[in-house]
Parts: sequence; C-alpha cells; structure tokens
Amino acid sequence: MLLAVSMWCAAALCQPVKSLPKPTGYVSDLARVMSPQVKQQINLLCGQVDHQANAQIAVVTVETTEDEPIEQFAVDLYQAWGIGKKGIKEGSDRGLLILVAVKDRKRFIATGYGRRHPGTSPVGTR
Repeated sequence: MLLAVSMWCAAALCQPVKSLPKPTGYVSDLARVMSPQVKQQINLLCGQVDHQANAQIAVVTVETTEDEPIEQFAVDLYQAWGIGKKGIKEGSDRGLLILVAVKDRKRFIATGYGRRHPGTSPVGTR
C-alpha cells in the first residue's frame, strides 16, 4: 500500500501540468509577472487572431517546470488544455502555446499540426 502511494506521488510530481488550473482566457499568468494592462492587451490580440485567422494563441507563465524539460511540459500543457480549433476539418489544429518558466529562465513555443509547414516539428525553439 505504501509503495503504491509513493509511486502515485512520484508520478504526480512528474506531471505538474495536471495540477494547473484550466485557462479562463488566452493569457494564464500563473507566475504573476504580467500587469493587468499587459494581460488585457495580449488577450485582445489573441482574440483578434482567433476570430480573424481561426488560430488560438495561449500565453502561459509558470514559476518553474520543476525537473521536467520545458519542451515536454509545453507539449503536455498544449494537449491537456486542447489549444487550437480541432475538428473543424483535417489539419485544423491551429494553435500556438507560448510558455515562459520564470524561475527556470526558459521559454518555449509549441504549435499544433495545423500551424506547421511541411517538414517542421510540432515544437518550437527554446
């Protein structure tokens, strides 16, 4: 029993994405580093892109990804939150996640398959 509980705790620590609150807008400033004005401006811009280009942009700040590589954290978060408009038509996963891990001093951009050009990977640069 103790082994099962400790394995569950270890798995939970390896998947911090699951503990994050669901987004309420295009900006999720979980590290609390953006001013309300900046969040509002980014939300307005992302809303325009969503309505005019049918592409969703999520901007997320976290304090840290712990020991998880930022690339994997971003891909897991992208999938968990369902960023991009899926199901409209084939290849319509037109999403973009901009992730900043403040204490880690890292950033990463993850894209959906509908935002990529042939021959590119599903994740961006650090």
